[in-house]
Amino acid sequence: MHLIPSYILIIVLALTWKWEWIGGIIFLILDIIYFYMMAGRVNILFSLPIGLPLFLISIMFFVGYFYKRKMVK
Repeated sequence: MHLIPSYILIIVLALTWKWEWIGGIIFLILDIIYFYMMAGRVNILFSLPIGLPLFLISIMFFVGYFYKRKMVK
């Protein structure tokens, strides 16, 4: 039961491996949704261990996309 969110993230990661910009958008949306859901429930510091990696994965997808796009030109 508690691993379902992890499995969803793994499936999203596998599906977005080819198209980095889609992965960046999806992980950024997941991060925003997560922080919105946790906004009134817990302190922001307790949300960071899950929210921060989602944000960093999103940034890495965008960096990979722009790096590949720059290398092609």
